[in-house]
Amino acid sequence: MIGGLYSKDDTLRDAGFNIYYMGINLGSLLAPFIIGWVGQTYSYHAGFALSTIGMIFGLIQYSMGKRKYLAKDGLEPSDPIKPEEKTKVIKQVSWVIALVVIVLVGMQLTHLLNINNIIFIITILGILLPAAYFFNILRSPKITSKDRHNVLAYIVIFIASVLFWSIYEQTMTIFPLVTQQMTDLLLFGFHIKPSQFTGFNALFVLIYSPVVAAAWTKLGKHQPSSTTKFTVGLLASACSFLVLLIPINTHVAGAKFSGWWLILSLAIIEVGEVFLSPSGLSLTNKLAPKAFAA
Repeated sequence: MIGGLYSKDDTLRDAGFNIYYMGINLGSLLAPFIIGWVGQTYSYHAGFALSTIGMIFGLIQYSMGKRKYLAKDGLEPSDPIKPEEKTKVIKQVSWVIALVVIVLVGMQLTHLLNINNIIFIITILGILLPAAYFFNILRSPKITSKDRHNVLAYIVIFIASVLFWSIYEQTMTIFPLVTQQMTDLLLFGFHIKPSQFTGFNALFVLIYSPVVAAAWTKLGKHQPSSTTKFTVGLLASACSFLVLLIPINTHVAGAKFSGWWLILSLAIIEVGEVFLSPSGLSLTNKLAPKAFAA
């Protein structure tokens, strides 16, 4: 939908995706502080129920406003399934569902159905499914030779994104544990819940994004290339974790370090996110063959 607002050569594309990214992070800013507080103060059932209510309101707002505010690109698929293709698709989906059921039943009968094996299977699928998807695109008769060249170039960007998000998502998993076990949670005179620290991610995105969008708009054709933006993103993500080595290695065992170290680490990794993620979304939309555009 965002990509449909710009031509492929428009220098404002990346800035537009930065503005869109701000909208995403408005919800990401509120959720950890509100839902995290409810979950850790009362119960996680109440916290997740609250987030569900928020998503329902979002769907209602989208359903009511889509016809009025969205262009054709946002309402109709670029390459819809033809009537003669529906049988084939239904058959393929049925085979996949049957395979999943057979695997789960087999694991249950052999006493292998446990969380570790489920995680292992999801990890394997996380590697195989993208590979199969790219293979399917490259062999599709619906794309041109130029499309194939673009997809091959995009695979390099895709791998770089995987590396970045593999590091970034530790802020949603390992960081809360570090926050709970090793961090002094008193900030600004208030006791911060461990889950609420993830709200600082979105806060820094909202601070940085207008600056970055303005910079790309000002620079126009002279703005850094997508490769440079991705490089900055990867370097920032690496530096953010290196910063945490300072308090971890300088504090005695059992002593808790200041929460400001975590905030500094998040401030650095979010520099990487605002460079890499909106540009990655823009580049994905630009390079995607029309038949496979989301």
